[in-house]
Amino acid sequence: MDTLLSSDRSTVEIAQDLLGCVLQKETHSGLVAGWIVDVEAYLGVEDLASHSYGGKRTPRLRAQYSPPGTIYIYQMRGHLLLNIVTGDTQTPQGVMIRAIQPKTGLALINQRRHPITGVDQVNGPGKLTQALGITTED
Repeated sequence: MDTLLSSDRSTVEIAQDLLGCVLQKETHSGLVAGWIVDVEAYLGVEDLASHSYGGKRTPRLRAQYSPPGTIYIYQMRGHLLLNIVTGDTQTPQGVMIRAIQPKTGLALINQRRHPITGVDQVNGPGKLTQALGITTED
């Protein structure tokens, strides 16, 4: 991950290179893993879609101003979303992981996402975190 997140690489490059990587989460219930198939890059203070647009700094955004590789989990419309910080501590950029293709732990995904089946279990950022068992404590 260190090479992927090196400081000489743009957030867009990192987002592209995350596609096909395996994302996994182990909980007391078991391991779920999958290939990353959808991401979205957020380009910081100049990106209207970014929480840090305009240089905004709040306690909620503290993780965005953390070193590259920091996991930034936040809640939107009742769903948790997973982001990886890609900028340095003065450049709040990151990549949202939006979807995976399951590789391991399908029974656990089925349990967590029941009665939803197939690709609809993991084809959105909130669905993904629920399938992986990600919580705000992670």
